[in-house]
Amino acid sequence: MRHPVHVLAVLLAALTLGTGPVAAEEIRLFRDFSFGMSRQQLLAMDGVYDCSDMLGEGALCLDRVDFLDHPWDMDFEFAANALVSLSLRAPYSQRLYTRAFAELDERFELVALQSTDEPLDLVALWRSAGDTAEASRRMTEYETKGMASSSLAYVFLERSAVQEVMHRASSAADLLRLARREVREVGLVLYRDEAGQDWIVLSFDLPRLHAAF
Repeated sequence: MRHPVHVLAVLLAALTLGTGPVAAEEIRLFRDFSFGMSRQQLLAMDGVYDCSDMLGEGALCLDRVDFLDHPWDMDFEFAANALVSLSLRAPYSQRLYTRAFAELDERFELVALQSTDEPLDLVALWRSAGDTAEASRRMTEYETKGMASSSLAYVFLERSAVQEVMHRASSAADLLRLARREVREVGLVLYRDEAGQDWIVLSFDLPRLHAAF
């Protein structure tokens, strides 16, 4: 059974940035899927279909996308008929979670955690913590509690877009403000649906451009 997941409540998503017009150049969200693609362009691609009956009006889906040697289902989110984010979803396994985290950690900076509690801003935490042991302890406690409640999101920003300004940022929101305009955000979400099935979701977004819609 399909379950719609959009990582819209993560720490960075609510930030109002006033970015102005969306850039005309092609900026990829994931593989061949670019920010701003129209529904018509996506429907012309092999396997993409209208899944409004399952996920709501205007929704598009693509089944069994191979990533990390594992099949995922993909959902697309639009604003003003332009693709603004997409999500990959698969049943949870420890092996897949470990692989997904490792894959993201190679090219992205982990900047925040979110669960049913107040989000944990990791940039602010590492700036303000008395020592690294304290920061690590707070992060581990937050992860453990989120895992126990089957509701945990890791928020990453693309390293190449933030590495030059990391030392200037005092918080995750500040880092996003200082980052390059086309910075990509990825949410790695662990959650349990109403039927008791555990899922892993990877949500790809361009938050600074998305805010222009």
